[in-house]
Amino acid sequence: MKKLMLLTGVCFLTIGFSPINSNPMANRLVKQLVADVPHNEKAFSELIAMGRTAVPALINGMASYDEMIRTQCMRALVRIGTPAERPLMDALKNRPEWRVRAWSALALGEMKSNVAVDTLIDSLRYDNHWWVQCESALALGKIGNERAIPVLETISQDGDERVNYRARFALEKLRE
Repeated sequence: MKKLMLLTGVCFLTIGFSPINSNPMANRLVKQLVADVPHNEKAFSELIAMGRTAVPALINGMASYDEMIRTQCMRALVRIGTPAERPLMDALKNRPEWRVRAWSALALGEMKSNVAVDTLIDSLRYDNHWWVQCESALALGKIGNERAIPVLETISQDGDERVNYRARFALEKLRE
């Protein structure tokens, strides 16, 4: 049974979606984000108009191996705004795919989500993937909340050099 579940998860990841519930119409539109420009823009607009109901499919889309789909999904989530904040925070904390966690942090930073500061701090401290930590540090710098300063100072001094660099950069943004 475990093998079957693992294979099912791999199949979903291969096409870029994780097996969580989302709106079938939104799933179809997310897949069109990689299509030619007129279809891409139409799908993008329709997803934004769907608002909260498109959020799960857009978060799933950030698991895609296609950078265009990930970017468009993140942009749509940022445009949807507040209704996407809590689901993005949940994805940052709980999704197994590091791509989804990293792009969730990126989206929260672009949204300048003050509600997400504690979640981003925890991700910076405890996530096991360096890219997720980097995006969390950069998001904290974009948000500009001073609660992040002590953590960014600590992280900038030890651990992975890639994360240290982003923490120092975020500190500079915070101190501007």
